[in-house]
Amino acid sequence: MGKCMICWESCVDTPSADKARDWCLTHVGATGHTGFRLSAFEFFDAVLTDHPSVNGTPPT
Repeated sequence: MGKCMICWESCVDTPSADKARDWCLTHVGATGHTGFRLSAFEFFDAVLTDHPSVNGTPPT
């Protein structure tokens, strides 16, 4: 999410930090405001492939 720290306008929630950043840059061009807060979450699944509990090998 991108939020202007001058007027508090914000972009709609998006799963892409790039799209939020683009909104901020568009807002700069439209208003001249230059202070923003950009926050993003990225979700992922992790799988251990070299851990002893997965492949039965002793730890190194």
